[in-house]
Amino acid sequence: GYGLTEASGGFIFSPLSVAEDPDGIGYPLPDNDVITMDINTKKEAKLGADGEILVRGVAVMKGYLNKPKETAEAFITVGGKKYLRTGDIGYIDEHGLVHFRSRLKRMIISNGYNIYPANIEDVTLKCKNVEACAVVGREDKLRGEKVVVFVVPKAEVHERTIKKELNNIYRQYLAKYEIPREIRFIDALPKTKLAKVDFKALENY
Repeated sequence: GYGLTEASGGFIFSPLSVAEDPDGIGYPLPDNDVITMDINTKKEAKLGADGEILVRGVAVMKGYLNKPKETAEAFITVGGKKYLRTGDIGYIDEHGLVHFRSRLKRMIISNGYNIYPANIEDVTLKCKNVEACAVVGREDKLRGEKVVVFVVPKAEVHERTIKKELNNIYRQYLAKYEIPREIRFIDALPKTKLAKVDFKALENY
């Protein structure tokens, strides 16, 4: 399932027939209209094309109490209809199934390409000598942003060995523009008070 507080909890759910789809999050519940919006043109994205997931319907909030500025920023009008912005990137396939790709704020734009850190993290964890990892974008004068992966190595494995293994894995599973420009080793990933990875701290590390 998929949802957020501003839409009264869940509004997209997976039947068993699609539950095993690795990035499929399901179909909208009745009376919920879900589209994806091209983040550059602010128009509805084509089927299969990545865009911000937008939702409208009976479950969507009217706004934040006594916060008109935040309310205005939470909504956008596309095709004459007012939608709630989720801040998530995904796509809708030809069957109407909604797929999740990444949080919008985590997306990296390098040389004009949209890069999703979660995909690179999944590939990085294919390396048996990686305990944990996190991917961030760092400012780059040539590309706009560059991909940097922070790796927590398993004990007693030389960094040089892990780098060699990762480069082989990246060439096999990633597009050339997705391959991290830097592999940095770290003893442990920084965490927020909610025990989630602190990506902001890594961006400034």
